[in-house]
Amino acid sequence: VTYFLSQQFDKAVSDFDRYIRKEPKDPTAYLNRGASWLFLGDTLKAVTDYNKAIRLDRFDPEGYVRRGRLYATQKKYDLAIADMDKAIELDTTNTFAYFNRAIMHYEQENYREAMSDLNRVLEDEPGNALTLYNRGLISAQLGAYEDALNDMDSVLNINPQNVLAYFNRASIFIELRQYKNALEDYDKAIELYPTYTDAWVRKGITLFNEKEYYKAEVCLNEAVRLSPMLFKAVYNRGKIRLALDNIEGALGDLDRAISLKPEHPKAHELFGDALM
Repeated sequence: VTYFLSQQFDKAVSDFDRYIRKEPKDPTAYLNRGASWLFLGDTLKAVTDYNKAIRLDRFDPEGYVRRGRLYATQKKYDLAIADMDKAIELDTTNTFAYFNRAIMHYEQENYREAMSDLNRVLEDEPGNALTLYNRGLISAQLGAYEDALNDMDSVLNINPQNVLAYFNRASIFIELRQYKNALEDYDKAIELYPTYTDAWVRKGITLFNEKEYYKAEVCLNEAVRLSPMLFKAVYNRGKIRLALDNIEGALGDLDRAISLKPEHPKAHELFGDALM
């Protein structure tokens, strides 16, 4: 266990091997060795150990939770959710299992099932910022923007340094047509994380839609500087330059955008417009 806690996972496996030879009926040893294998990138050996732990103790929810999380990393969501179902059946207060099942439902775009599980977590842990954040994302997906906004507000009350909460609250403000608030949140995200390319891109797009073309170009210049091969940065700067009648700059950006994503029809269309 000491090796595991110090992240020396190869040595941890060797220690657990020795222990299991002496105590082959201890399910916890298999769970811990499985976790070590997982950190070492050997998912087959990890799931084999989790299976063994479950066979030794079918009434411990931890084995199902760990195996389910592993299945989720492999996008085997049906198996993953079945394991979380079993864990919750064995322990109806296991908020970790509810949270993980919610994320699995979210990945499958089963938003209402995900929402139900997150609500269950918040019954026991009303100040859980990660759960509030994910519920806010789901509310936004469902078009419940005021609910989403309330959750992001709660997250930022708990942790005012949460960059992703500012970034996603800005997107919610845009849906609510509160563009000034959105720009303020993008600014806050950039203040906390100056190299956050997506925040520069989204701020630039918001300014473009408000017809603040010169300010938008400044944002996209920074986005392209940070990520010169990012399609959405190059493409949107091309759009802005076209709006500013900077034809040479627009052609250069749109040509590069097409090379980055040849299947994008709008990039071809705008390139044609720039040539006219």
